[in-house]
Amino acid sequence: MWFKNKETGNVWEIASKDLIKRLKKDDNYEVIEKEEENNTEKSITELSVKDAIKLVSECKETDMLKEWAEAEAKAENRESLLKRVESRINALSE
Repeated sequence: MWFKNKETGNVWEIASKDLIKRLKKDDNYEVIEKEEENNTEKSITELSVKDAIKLVSECKETDMLKEWAEAEAKAENRESLLKRVESRINALSE
C-alpha cells in the first residue's frame, strides 16, 4: 500500500500491516494509488547519503526508521547513515 506524507510530499510503499493501520489513522499521511511501472521513488539504499540523512531527520515514525536501518545494513552499510538513523530512533523513543 502506498502512503504520501502530506508535509514532505514523500511517497512510501508500506508492507507492514501494523504500520499500515497506524498510517491510516495518522492525519499527516494519505493513502494514494501508485502503479509499479510509474514508480520513480527510490528506496533509502538508492538515495545519496545526504538525501537519506535529510529524509531520516524529517521522519517521525520509529518503525519506518527501523525498516530503513535494516535495509541499509543489508545494502551498503553506510556507517554515517546508520548512526543518524539510530540516533533518530533514540530521540523519538525518549
